[in-house]
Amino acid sequence: MPAVQYPEIAPATLTGSDATYYTVGEFTTATKCLKCEVWLCNTSASSVAVTLNAVPSGGSSVAANQIFADTLLPKKVRGFTIFLNLAENGTIRGLAGTSAVVSMRLAPAEV
Repeated sequence: MPAVQYPEIAPATLTGSDATYYTVGEFTTATKCLKCEVWLCNTSASSVAVTLNAVPSGGSSVAANQIFADTLLPKKVRGFTIFLNLAENGTIRGLAGTSAVVSMRLAPAEV
């Protein structure tokens, strides 16, 4: 059975610009299966659009690698699980329509 790694990632507040929130670490296989629990919390009194992308190493956030795009309701939390295959140095990137009002917690498991 392959080894499972659980990187520790501190909660982050999404900005209004595309930014990296997680980078796949070094490993010995060509790709890594990634199970990632995502929790988003909108702390504002208004709805906020959020976009997340799974970006290959050296790539950029584009529609083809979008993994989440939705509007979070005011003062609500949304959680979900995603399954991805990303190579070393692939990233999860994101942005919010309003800066500093959406908190995100990622809990990845790398196999």
